[in-house]
Amino acid sequence: MSTRKTSRVPKNMPVRIFGMDSAGKPFSSQVETLDISPAGARLVGVYQFNIPGETIGLEIKGKKGRFLVVWVGKKGTRVEGQIGIRSVESTSTVWELSTPADIPAPFPRTLGTQTPRPAPVRASLPLALGSRPHDRRAAKRLAVKAGAKVTPLGHKLEGQNTGWGICTDLSRNGCYIETVYPLPQDSRLEVILRLEGREIQATAVVRTSKPNWGMGVQFLKLNDEDRAFLTELVENPAKFHTSASPHPRS
Repeated sequence: MSTRKTSRVPKNMPVRIFGMDSAGKPFSSQVETLDISPAGARLVGVYQFNIPGETIGLEIKGKKGRFLVVWVGKKGTRVEGQIGIRSVESTSTVWELSTPADIPAPFPRTLGTQTPRPAPVRASLPLALGSRPHDRRAAKRLAVKAGAKVTPLGHKLEGQNTGWGICTDLSRNGCYIETVYPLPQDSRLEVILRLEGREIQATAVVRTSKPNWGMGVQFLKLNDEDRAFLTELVENPAKFHTSASPHPRS
């Protein structure tokens, strides 16, 4: 007998997942849901995991959440490429399961005349997470997709949150690292970026940090050769082979 506590709703939606695969390498992939519930989902098109246990990030329509991989479809079977995920919070807020009608009732509904229910009152939502005010940064930026190794510095953070993330935004002075476990603001760290077959190493400080999303870091120490490379990459991305594109101007 199933021990699942919440009903699942068949629903196919494109989502993006990101994090670390079973080999310890960062990834970011577009996949699809097969069914969802307030607590989790079943995804298809996922081939990064051999066993459950990893925590991943999931993004859909600008919303992000953290999920634990609790089941992985066996290779060579009809469920290969499928995984089951469960929110690390009590319930996930990324799905659009806002009304009871979205969730199948455990028993048939009673037929007959019923008093109409008033429409639910929805509180106005705050500005979506990740929305940014007008960007006043003077340094030119570039949208990229590169591995970023993060190692915290300092006695209090030593050995914590060390791992890989995805660098998605780059300038000669800093970058944005997408990770489900960002370091707190003002933390010092060492960053190693893998770009164009080379490693860029810098000492940096966290300027912005959002749980489940990532962190913006400013480079404090970067050798002249690496800074010149970043400047050339940001100013002339067409000369390189990396999957990068200039940010659109607002």
